[in-house]
This record gives sequence, structure tokens and C-alpha cells, in this order.
Amino acid sequence: MGKTFCRMDLVRRFMEQGYSRSEASKIVNFFVEQVKDALLSGQKVHFRGFGTFEIVKRKGGVARNIKLNQKVEYPPRYKVRFSETKKFRGEIEEVLGIPDDDC
Repeated sequence: MGKTFCRMDLVRRFMEQGYSRSEASKIVNFFVEQVKDALLSGQKVHFRGFGTFEIVKRKGGVARNIKLNQKVEYPPRYKVRFSETKKFRGEIEEVLGIPDDDC
């Protein structure tokens, strides 16, 4: 699909808008820390027109190691879930098209 957009790419975008590298880095780091803090305190993080981030608990279960033919238990864990808004989903389908069922 393409290159991964990372934190430094966001810093560069701020720099293109006239911010210094240190200012841009502080803004991005502050934003990321605020989102992390909100999620860790149990809040959902919603960006209108983009989507919602939330932490959900995944239940444990039993899987199978095919090579050794053994059952393997895995523990419950927490995971960050992202749900896009209908508006953003529509933009994705408009830009990338609707995927084929060839998967």
C-alpha cells in the first residue's frame, strides 16, 4: 500500500507550516501523551470525522500449535481498538475503492 506515516513525518508537516523542529516535536509528543493518558484512564478518544480509539479487553483462549500438535493457552489482554466514522470510511472507499473479495 505504501510507506508508513510515522511521528517524524508529522513533525515535518508542522515544520512546513512554520514551526521549528523543537516546537513541532513538542507539539506532537504532547498530543500523543494526551491521547495515551486518556486511553489509560479508561476514556474513549474521539476525533470527529476520523474515528474513535478505545481500550478493550480481549478474552483468553486456546489455540493449537500445528507443528507440535499441542494445545496452547493464551491469556486475556488489552488491545487498542480503532473504529472509523462513516464519513472517513466513505472517504477511504472513494480514494482506494471497494476491495475485491479475492482475499
